[in-house]
Amino acid sequence: MVGVTSAVVAWTLTRQPPTPSFPIRESSANAPSADFGTNSDAGEQEIANAALPDAARGTDIHVRLRFPRAAGKFPVIIFSPDNRESQECCEQLIRDWASRGYVLVQLTRVTALRAQTRFVVESVHLRRAIRSSNNVAPSAAGPLDVTSVIDSLAALQTRFPAIRGKLDTAHIGVAGHGAGAIAAEAIAGALLELPGRPQANLADPRVRAVLCISPQGPGQSGFSERSFDQLVLPYLGITSVSDAVPSRFAAAEWHKTPFAFSQPGDKYELFVRGDGDGSMISDGYAVFHGPSSNGKPYDATAGHIRAATLAFWEAYLKHDVAAKRYLESDALEKASRGALTLERR
Repeated sequence: MVGVTSAVVAWTLTRQPPTPSFPIRESSANAPSADFGTNSDAGEQEIANAALPDAARGTDIHVRLRFPRAAGKFPVIIFSPDNRESQECCEQLIRDWASRGYVLVQLTRVTALRAQTRFVVESVHLRRAIRSSNNVAPSAAGPLDVTSVIDSLAALQTRFPAIRGKLDTAHIGVAGHGAGAIAAEAIAGALLELPGRPQANLADPRVRAVLCISPQGPGQSGFSERSFDQLVLPYLGITSVSDAVPSRFAAAEWHKTPFAFSQPGDKYELFVRGDGDGSMISDGYAVFHGPSSNGKPYDATAGHIRAATLAFWEAYLKHDVAAKRYLESDALEKASRGALTLERR
């Protein structure tokens, strides 16, 4: 009987369906942002603005939080948008993640507490000042903002009773869009070229996985082609044929550089084929803004992209075996009828 039982259990654990699926539910795309303590969606709450002081750099980092109303501990995703002044970026994507049991911490803006404060580069591994210059200061500041937010998670739970005990700080992911992807790439181990400190490492060991929408390649923002050799964390990059790149680079290859040069293992690159004039972020798909925000009907491709992002978080922040099996299968390409391709290494 023991032998039979063991065989049944082993078959159950290893059995793989021929076409794994990873469906997601649609949340309300038109629900207005809510103030703290009110229903912002069926099962989520929101803290519209929280200021986190970073005394070392003399700044306040402002964040917006969206989190499940239900009791329990939830993995944390820190999101760095392309334009920190806008809370509208990727709204639908954030709603989907929160609806699946994640705490979303969206960086919105950074304000100086001292007049003429200069950037000071610090990290978990590097605790000495580096003089900044205009072309690299933003790239250094982004990952430092993320690290500062992680440092402040315990204080956030003390300040806001609604999230007390809900943040699973052992499972943290970082996502970035456009310029915000620089922070995610650096946090994952990509090295930055900074004045007086070539190949600066601003990685944060507390982060488990990173997701980059329109990842940033070499030749600007402190990245070189060899910057990504030490990008070791589980990684998902998402780009489309229409995403903008520096003029001397080919679009797909430039955005693909972090994936192509990173350390192999748990690396994914999702490419979106489309014929729109704008990028998938702004015009091409409803994936990040909701079904009707740009006046276009819901595109099924958008749902497949969002499902891929959810599967990535489920696999690497919740250790969901079915989600990882979905990422490793050809189910996404088949379901999207060739609109999406997912590479792995």
